[in-house]
Formats: sequence, structure tokens, C-alpha cells
Amino acid sequence: MFKSLFIFIVIFIVSIQNISAQENSVGEITWIEGTVKIEYPAKSPEDAKIGSVIFFNATLSTSENSKAVVRLTDGTILSIAPKTKILIESLIKSSDKREASVLTFVGKVRAVVKKQVNVKSKFEFKSKTAIAGVRGTHL
Repeated sequence: MFKSLFIFIVIFIVSIQNISAQENSVGEITWIEGTVKIEYPAKSPEDAKIGSVIFFNATLSTSENSKAVVRLTDGTILSIAPKTKILIESLIKSSDKREASVLTFVGKVRAVVKKQVNVKSKFEFKSKTAIAGVRGTHL
């Protein structure tokens, strides 16, 4: 009896932690070719895998001959080219507003931004020398 109760409690706690982690995520990696790294402040880089959950302040790096596709929680698809390094600075989504910011250090990123109906939307790509705002649905 106690053993069954203990196992149930452990499974319940693990499930709650997984749900909580996914609620704080900004997206997940849906496709990878080659070597892709995910790095967070004060942590060492880790290899990305299909299904890896991405959180705020994630730096994604692709090596030579490597590519990745990230699906953000607002439906935006980011296609990351080889030899690219980006930082997902922010993604705020509510019923009446969406704001996102991606900083590109080097390389190329293609974004297919899902159109939001009746929502004030601001999606920016930044680099050292410019800021590009998405007005349509492709950048």
C-alpha cells in the first residue's frame, strides 16, 4: 500500500514539474541536421535534440553544415542556417498582445510568423547594426 502511494506521489511530482517547465518555455526544436548547441547564462552549452524545449535567454548555435528548425509557442517557425548564433531574448503572448525579440549575432535566420487576429503584435529581429520588424508573415 505505502509503496504504491509512494510511486504515485513521485509520478505526480514529476508530471507537475514537466507541465511547469513547458509553461515557461518559448518553443521547441522540431528538426536538426548536424550539430546544434543550446546555451543559457551561467550554464555550459548542451547538444540540442529534436524535442528539446527552449526557454528565455537561450542562445542557439549551429556549426558548419548544420541547420535547425524551432517552433515557438506562438506558432512562429524559425529556420536557422549553418554557422548561425541567435539569442531568443523575449516572447510574450497573451490574449491581446504578442511581443518577441530575437538577437542575431552571426548567420542567417528565416522566420515564418503566424498571423495573430485581433492581437497587437510586435516581432523584432536585432543585430549589432540593425533592427528588423516583421510587418507581414515572412522575414
